[in-house]
Amino acid sequence: MLINKGIKMSKVCCRLAGGLGNQIFQYGASLLISKKSNVKYIELDDSELNNYKASRSNELPHYFKMTNSNVENKFLLKLRLPRINILANLTDRFVGDLNFNRVLYQSLTNKSYYLDGYFQNCLDQTLFDEMLELLKKDYLYSHLSIKPNVCAIHIRGGDFLTKKYSGIASTNYYLEQLNKIKEMNSVDQFVIVTDDKNYATEIAKKISIKYFFSDGNMLDDFLLLAQSQFKVLSNSTFAIWASALGYKPGCIVLAPQKLNIHDTRNFILPGELI
Repeated sequence: MLINKGIKMSKVCCRLAGGLGNQIFQYGASLLISKKSNVKYIELDDSELNNYKASRSNELPHYFKMTNSNVENKFLLKLRLPRINILANLTDRFVGDLNFNRVLYQSLTNKSYYLDGYFQNCLDQTLFDEMLELLKKDYLYSHLSIKPNVCAIHIRGGDFLTKKYSGIASTNYYLEQLNKIKEMNSVDQFVIVTDDKNYATEIAKKISIKYFFSDGNMLDDFLLLAQSQFKVLSNSTFAIWASALGYKPGCIVLAPQKLNIHDTRNFILPGELI
């Protein structure tokens, strides 16, 4: 969407960081601020995505309509002001993980807001549900139906094998969750979605099921997770959003409670068994 730069107007400006799952949380946070402040326009700054060791790009246009959103390089976001404790306590204009809950639960006025954060462990159930509702209205694939009796297993390797994430979605985790799925006697097909086939193969060897790997691109994998009736997720934000956005009644979701070794989810996913 093009915004007339000659007209001064209030905007919700957000720094994009990380991969698709993180970007969806950041876009969702922007939509929440936009709704509660009645600020119509959102500007997303994706200029920092080029600075990652792994290749990153703005994936959001492949998944969302983004009707009132624009991509814009914002100087103020480069200062990382929402990450400064004093500012987070004193103002609601600079919004990050430190003050997101406080800002959302107060009356917001129509002015410009600057967002910089991951907006995951600061979400409670109410805010997550509101965020999901807004994202679903903007989601490009809400019309897709569920694939019955298919179980998608998401196994994340790569950076998720580092200390920050290790031990959460372990081999034992997958064995326990798949035993629960098998007890339901409702699955005809198991498919593994992964970014690391070598690591996933090591785990798959220990799982006594017949399976195949998804060989699609990122969008194909996302939609496969979204459309499968049964889902065994990793603690990846990619998997979390594929499951949540694709949910329809009858879906069964199994997922770790921890996002990483430090942070636990404070919300339950649609269809999640606890």
